[in-house]
Amino acid sequence: MIKSLASSHADQLHRLQWALFQAEPVKESWVVQVTASRSREGVTTVTLALASSMARLFGPDSTVVVEANLRSPSFHEILGVVPKTSVINVLESGSGSLDAVIKVEDYGFGVLSAGTQPVDSAYRGPEFYLENIGKLFDELKSQYKFVLVDTPPVVPFVDSDIVAGFADSVVIVVEANSTKAEVLNIAINRLKAVEAKIGGLILNKRVFYIPKWLYRFL
Repeated sequence: MIKSLASSHADQLHRLQWALFQAEPVKESWVVQVTASRSREGVTTVTLALASSMARLFGPDSTVVVEANLRSPSFHEILGVVPKTSVINVLESGSGSLDAVIKVEDYGFGVLSAGTQPVDSAYRGPEFYLENIGKLFDELKSQYKFVLVDTPPVVPFVDSDIVAGFADSVVIVVEANSTKAEVLNIAINRLKAVEAKIGGLILNKRVFYIPKWLYRFL
């Protein structure tokens, strides 16, 4: 599914990469956060498709994806990865993120997975762990050119607000014909309140009512 999405939307993903990274071409590494205003807008799928596209374009050792959605992690199911250690373990220890990265050979990028949702009584909640994510990003940027970060929706949770403070750019996924403008505006205003650098919006799950190729002539 990820490869298919990356292939079928190759032009759009390349345009997104150009918009995100050509503004500051001298920058050596980037942290790009992907989020949405609400749940089920396709953030994880878009993040992984973008990573797959970038790995093909910039090389297999250029890109790593961090699963910072600690509330409902899914990388282990979608990618079939068995993490050596979880994002929470890395955030708790304050180091070791490079050793925790799993290379997903089928897609060409690395993954730092959240594993499964903790049930341990010692678990302190995403807000506690994410406060240390800036150090994790710095460590990953020493090895990778692009660090993509999958995060929960903005409106229900504070997680994305925290991560945005450490990201170089934030991309917001919007579900076509579903997400209300008022909800999207709330999300954008919340991100702006923490001085997030919003790099753009991705319109996801768009339905073409006429052949797709005809849209270029409209």
